[in-house]
Amino acid sequence: MNTSTRQTVNQRRLTNFAVENSHQNAKLGEKWKKWLQNWCGGVTLSLCLSALAATQVQAATYSFTKIADTKSFPWQSISNPVINDSGTVAFLVTSTRQSQYISGYKIVYTSNGNQLTEIVNSDNLPSLLFASSEFPGGRNYFLNSVEGINNNGTIAFTAFHRGIDIFTTSQNGFTTRRAFGTISLGGGTVEVSQPRLNDLEEVVYLERSFAFNTNTIVLSRPNSFGNRLIARGNSGSYPPPPPNVLFSEFSSFDINNNSEVVFAATSRDGTKAIYTNRGGSVSPLVETGANALDINDSGDVALLTGNTIRLFHRATGILNAIANTSGQFRGFGNPVINNSGKVAFAATLALGESGIFTGADPVNDKVIASGDTLFGSTVKSVRFSRQGLNNQGQIVFLAE
Repeated sequence: MNTSTRQTVNQRRLTNFAVENSHQNAKLGEKWKKWLQNWCGGVTLSLCLSALAATQVQAATYSFTKIADTKSFPWQSISNPVINDSGTVAFLVTSTRQSQYISGYKIVYTSNGNQLTEIVNSDNLPSLLFASSEFPGGRNYFLNSVEGINNNGTIAFTAFHRGIDIFTTSQNGFTTRRAFGTISLGGGTVEVSQPRLNDLEEVVYLERSFAFNTNTIVLSRPNSFGNRLIARGNSGSYPPPPPNVLFSEFSSFDINNNSEVVFAATSRDGTKAIYTNRGGSVSPLVETGANALDINDSGDVALLTGNTIRLFHRATGILNAIANTSGQFRGFGNPVINNSGKVAFAATLALGESGIFTGADPVNDKVIASGDTLFGSTVKSVRFSRQGLNNQGQIVFLAE
């Protein structure tokens, strides 16, 4: 953002915010106002609405709504924005405030562009992580990431205590889906990561045991005793894996609203493929590796395979390329697919620009990119998260 643009934005300060904070602003003292006017840089969290009418040879046009930014609030950073089909965005911020327990005060918020709602913060987190008899002072814990929001408004997030713990929100409070993610086990540790949430309140995540070299994709269902094993891998030779362990590593996985879990895996013989588990049985979909993937409710899968974004169409069994690095693209982030079959992805261009695109043409298929004008400022960089596209065609992203 150039100097003149910063001055213009700072002069507008509290008048250009899509999220109202009038109650908080009324209490701002003169010292705080002066600090706000001199604030430079920052990350703007923006919600991109669906494309308007466009011909095949014209670039699609988008309207943009600002959800929040670091100039409006005492926030150091914003991360992990995710969106559901109603347009509600959940995200994590690091505040300039200090927690009574730790530095780096973090808060999970939701917003639809009009109302900002706090979900959990660093001070009320201890009740989730500690039993009533434990004293939280001096313990290391913090909010770690927002992982998803479903169409019921449930949010999946992770926090760190002895390890990564997985939680979901509900109208009645919070539910622990996997506690004490890192524990001592035979001289090694067990870690959990990458929770994925669907509308059935199911959470699928990866559990890794370093002592036994095992990787397990686990499905957690609400109101049910125990978890379901989706697939297990073993990357070591000692102890030797059981005969029913078919895989060595998993690179990515996802779940849709039909309880179907897809995952990219390397088999014990080195073959890379995409597999599905629905109803407890595992079967291959297509023989290809994937660094990242996303599945919709029709079973179509968007894949990042090396330097190519691909789409596996379940009805035809055909794997098509959407974009690759043979032209102006130089690298890709995670692709996301919605129930209409629309795919969006982050990409880096030849001169180092970053942007969000929906196809192979970096001009006609561009949503937003470095150098574009957004809310009166020039975009320097763009970040797009794993659940950044909804079924209405809306895209949420971070722009700096």
